Amino acid sequence: MPRYLCVAFSLLTLTACASPYTVQSKFNASQVEWSRKSGDATVKGQAFLKTVGGDVKTCAGNLVRLVPESSYAAEIYAAYLVGQTRQGIANPDNSQRDFQKTTLCDSQGNFAFKNLPAGKWIIEALVRWQVPSGYLMLNQGGNIMDSVTTRDHEESDVIITK
Repeated sequence: MPRYLCVAFSLLTLTACASPYTVQSKFNASQVEWSRKSGDATVKGQAFLKTVGGDVKTCAGNLVRLVPESSYAAEIYAAYLVGQTRQGIANPDNSQRDFQKTTLCDSQGNFAFKNLPAGKWIIEALVRWQVPSGYLMLNQGGNIMDSVTTRDHEESDVIITK
């Protein structure tokens, strides 16, 4: 077998062995009930990634999520930071979505959340673009995350990147 086929087969085999991250914590709605209240805090920011060539790609037109921190969300964020969520999350608890807030990035990669209560949040943005590869278009980029703490009467500015 030619060497390049051996390498390709090895890479495919390794990829097939990877599995989604399994969250050990259980989602507890009482930990995030505070997030449903209205407040006067604001989170504004930008989300972007740099390509290998130095080009900046933003979250323009993509969704940004603001998730109230809980033991469940904090575990996912910690797993993301060390690269354990690359294959996704196994059996995610979708009831967490009832507490998250969403917005879209504008054409410059800016976003804003207003009227927030004080609290700790995890913020997630999608930055994705395509590059040609022969006859195919390959997706690059992905989800990027950070955390932010809101306080009454304050505006928090965040930049989400890797």
